[in-house]
Amino acid sequence: MTVLAAVMVAIGSAAFSSCTPAPSPDRHGSEKAEQPDNVPQKVEFPLMDVTREWGIDFVHDPGPPSFFFPAIVGSGVALLDYDQDGRVDIYFRNGTGGHPHPLARPDGPRATSRLFHQESDGRFVDVTEQSGLGDRGYGMGVAVGDINNDGYPDVYAVNFGGDRLYLNQRDGTFLDVTASSGVGNTEWGSSATFIDFDRDGRLDLFVTNYVDYSRPRSCTLANGREDFCNPSNFLPTRDKLYHNVTNIEAAKTDAAAVRFEDVSTASGIAAQPGPGLGIRAGDFNEDGWPDVFVANDGRADFMWINQQNGKFRELAVPIGVGYNSLGRPTASMGIAEGDIDGDGDFDLIVTNLRAESNTLFRKSSASYEDVTAAAGLKPASYPHTGFGIALADMDHDGSLDMVVANGHVYQAIDRPVVRPPAPNSAGPAAVRQFWQAYADTKQLLLGDGTGRFEDVSLKTGEFAKQSEVSRGLAVGDIDGDGDLDLVFTNIAGAARVVRNCLKKKGHWLVLRVVDPACGGRDAYGALVEVQAGQNKWIRRVQPGSSFQSSDDPRVHFGLGDTEHIDSITVRWPDGSMDPERFEGGEINGVRSLRRGEGRKQ
Repeated sequence: MTVLAAVMVAIGSAAFSSCTPAPSPDRHGSEKAEQPDNVPQKVEFPLMDVTREWGIDFVHDPGPPSFFFPAIVGSGVALLDYDQDGRVDIYFRNGTGGHPHPLARPDGPRATSRLFHQESDGRFVDVTEQSGLGDRGYGMGVAVGDINNDGYPDVYAVNFGGDRLYLNQRDGTFLDVTASSGVGNTEWGSSATFIDFDRDGRLDLFVTNYVDYSRPRSCTLANGREDFCNPSNFLPTRDKLYHNVTNIEAAKTDAAAVRFEDVSTASGIAAQPGPGLGIRAGDFNEDGWPDVFVANDGRADFMWINQQNGKFRELAVPIGVGYNSLGRPTASMGIAEGDIDGDGDFDLIVTNLRAESNTLFRKSSASYEDVTAAAGLKPASYPHTGFGIALADMDHDGSLDMVVANGHVYQAIDRPVVRPPAPNSAGPAAVRQFWQAYADTKQLLLGDGTGRFEDVSLKTGEFAKQSEVSRGLAVGDIDGDGDLDLVFTNIAGAARVVRNCLKKKGHWLVLRVVDPACGGRDAYGALVEVQAGQNKWIRRVQPGSSFQSSDDPRVHFGLGDTEHIDSITVRWPDGSMDPERFEGGEINGVRSLRRGEGRKQ
């Protein structure tokens, strides 16, 4: 077992030895969250709220209750090891700060994004002030990646008006290099991801922008009631692509050497505007070059296919992911990728609006097919409005499961309208009543390995009782016990950190895949395959996923009853024709795969 594995397993076994339920605060700090009446008492798939137990007290602040459009979009979350001590830390984006909320008082409180450091005993400590990551923008998404190849992750904060880029100083602090770096997105950004689109070893940056909200307006829905606006009330905006032209050697000692060029127009990315929300990078046509999938709200999604010359073509419709099976665009929000049926291809899931159902696209040869109905997802997702989503093997049976963060964007038409309280009377009860009109429950769906899913949410205990306006979702082995834990963000509510206490059906493996030639950073875009006899599992090293969030960059495998793996194969993201093979062996541990330490196939 590696030193990192020993450290992480020790944390998981010592600090968090019990999955015994503990009282968890609702969004306003009370002991009991609001509970649906139909939740059964039997708990077969326990997901434990450990937010308070682990020392996390983050509460999202969207500003005073109103129909201010950015408020309903919410904010994301990132899992990262910012100080490289082998423990997963958590960075929460926040709504308010130095923001243009129309009802914000100039002298009122200014909540910031917050960074929590995981201590050696497994508890978390707020280190926002000393870290420099207390971003005061109206926070949306977050992207994490090592932009100067020094082995330490940097952070890009997406905001409603004015994103920020923070360079890791390798001493527990971050430096704002937005102005000097050339990254200057001032649109209403939603999500972002780091991607080496030209395969030069430096991580580039793709940012999805939503709509032009420079002239806010009140909106009335078809039912005649005022509510949050539909994106169709505003012009869509164009996404941004920034090419990393940093002088890596100079950047080791000079932050001003970190430089990006805006190639949005030159690359073709700016050719088509769209109300972009979610984003996922991956080699979707399997030509060895990274592509980008963008979830557009109410318009055809984008599939930007890399042309291998610095340019991209938008091919979502011919590839089969532009519309659902009815030939219609959906209110696409979050995205997750994974092999749901074990055929060796990466499939895609997109979360959508209530009454649309989420859309599952199965990869078949060079195109995709909408298999939502066949997968059993239509009845499971139809009543919900999905945002954050993950495909992850939660019970280690070797098949991917699904976790969804839900929260509505319009009030139900069969209930009395809840209007925002007047600013001078917006006490806790009034704030709770307003946001509860948009609350929804989270979901856990177990996959059977053939592409079908079963919704077991009502058998998860406390997890099923939390009705909130959930948005961001990040996944990773936070406590080091080998399974995947969950972090949710909730509009105007407390974040939820959920420990995975499901009964495990098999073994596991966690891999960190790094390239020494790139400063030992995580090899974003690498394709990893684990083989044991006739069984194969694939993962992509790409933390940017879900909705406005970033996962633990390590890849996790549930192995079922496999007790020994034969080999691990890595296809590196620079287009090398020969994949690298690493010996199998140990399971139920954490391994680090370094390029050059395996052998060519």
